Amino acid sequence: MIATGATMSPSIDARFPKYPKIFGGRQVARSLHFLGMIGFVLFIIVL
Repeated sequence: MIATGATMSPSIDARFPKYPKIFGGRQVARSLHFLGMIGFVLFIIVL
């Protein structure tokens, strides 16, 4: 979650232009971040 969150940050993108390419771009990082958030919410509801 921290890594995908950092990928969405414009300042990280400006400082490390190759970093978003690790996840396949900013949109893929957003999708992964969203799926992680859904996982956290489901975990909290089940717990």
